[in-house]
Amino acid sequence: MTELLTSASAPGKAILLGEHAVVYGKPALAIPVSQLRVEVSIESFRCPANEIWIDSPVIRLYKNVKDLPIDNPLRMAVDLTIAECQNRQFPGLMIRINSALPIGGGMGSGAAVSCALIRALSGYLDGSSLSLETINRLAFEVEKIHHGNPSGVDNTVITYEQPIYFRRGARMEKVTVKEPIHLVIADTGINSATSSMVGGVRKRYEQNKEGYQRIFDSIETLVNNARKAIESGDISLLAEMMDENHRLLQSLEVSSFSLDRLVKTARSSGALAAKLIGAGGGGNMIALCTADTTRQVSQALNSIGAVRVFSFTLAGEASVT
Repeated sequence: MTELLTSASAPGKAILLGEHAVVYGKPALAIPVSQLRVEVSIESFRCPANEIWIDSPVIRLYKNVKDLPIDNPLRMAVDLTIAECQNRQFPGLMIRINSALPIGGGMGSGAAVSCALIRALSGYLDGSSLSLETINRLAFEVEKIHHGNPSGVDNTVITYEQPIYFRRGARMEKVTVKEPIHLVIADTGINSATSSMVGGVRKRYEQNKEGYQRIFDSIETLVNNARKAIESGDISLLAEMMDENHRLLQSLEVSSFSLDRLVKTARSSGALAAKLIGAGGGGNMIALCTADTTRQVSQALNSIGAVRVFSFTLAGEASVT
């Protein structure tokens, strides 16, 4: 028998504009997707003191943490949390991880697991969770294993669970949503390793720095205009910026036939704009809709074989409903 000791959760995320360019010092606009969450529970477990087991059905893992490689993301999240906490003596524990987020779908599944795990484990060890700043810092260290050269945007938007304007190395800025923004996300069902996609862009960047820098500069302009659009309630301008961002991501060679097909379908069925989200290659796309077109866009995406489609609204004062 196990006993629930504490639990925590973390949302998914979507980058509205700026993926890939954010790795090169450009800004990005990111939002939490609070309907899709990772849930982590800490339970008592019949094993020796100071031992921790992990049960994560989504990746078919049931193992003692100490038997995982030292650079395994889950082990690192556990080790970093224990090192940060004052109480390092504890009975045998089980960490159970349940996730509604697609792996390799550009929605921050790895960062969400890290944030929820760090929050839950520190909450048990210290009696209260670490500060958001500390959780974000530790989760970023784990992100380096997942992605090699992460921007930090995933762990930041997930930790703080609010829309942000993010630039690597700069202080996060909250983005205020003036008018409701109706969004639809559709999954290609194709997993894509972020580290591989980021590495591919890096390789092509090294071969054509001038050309790629022009693309990154253009994306920066789009991001800044999109932020103004969100904060002023100019949905038409936001749509224009999102569509152009997808075109530039295509020029970075990170889109795919499956993503482009979903984007085209969303636009032709009434979406104001659509683009890939995340690293690309597979994963998800996001469509900007109106309250009246959300249902028909969702139905069209389902009809052409999207693996999963869901809609949500980013409302005023940056809440997600």
